Amino acid sequence: MNNAGSVNWNGQLWRAVSQKKGPDGLSGSWRDVEIILQPGAESQSWESAQGTDSVFPYKVGKGWMGFYGSSDAATWWKVGLMQSSSLKGPWKRMTAGNPVTLNGELGTENPVVTRLKSGRYMAVFDTIHEPGSHSIGYADSADGLTWSRAKQLVLTQSPDWWVADMRTPLGLVPETDGSFSLFYTGSAKGNGYGCVGLLRLQLVEP
Repeated sequence: MNNAGSVNWNGQLWRAVSQKKGPDGLSGSWRDVEIILQPGAESQSWESAQGTDSVFPYKVGKGWMGFYGSSDAATWWKVGLMQSSSLKGPWKRMTAGNPVTLNGELGTENPVVTRLKSGRYMAVFDTIHEPGSHSIGYADSADGLTWSRAKQLVLTQSPDWWVADMRTPLGLVPETDGSFSLFYTGSAKGNGYGCVGLLRLQLVEP
């Protein structure tokens, strides 16, 4: 880091490997292996002071795609796509189409991608609305590469524990009845964004 004013200045994306195999490995311990993306000569013109600030890989065909983010840490947030033949890399930024235009009020942060039964891809993400805007963004893709413009899922009633707004959606979890559970962060009294909420959603595909 080279700027004391931001904890995410010149952010790097790392690959870590659990020291246990199977589901038990989710609890670690973890070993840092390598940096997979960081600011440098291959950074693109839209990337800014926050460096590479988020990542979400997803399977496409025999290879992998992944969203990664960057920001000026003040007025805008954007995401681009990277690709690799293997989850462990090496990862390369896409040379065309970045940044991906999903759009929120100030931008897009932390997309999380789910593959639906139909084969389509669905991304949910923080659209960085002003405080008080209770909504998340979503977009879909047929091939995992070309994404629709964002739409907004707006909550007309906010939970009692909120004091500000909802922020980062943490993914769509398919349930046995065909619905999805969506976890998200929200600002609560005395706990900032340390709280997690839950929505149940029904998706209607075209």
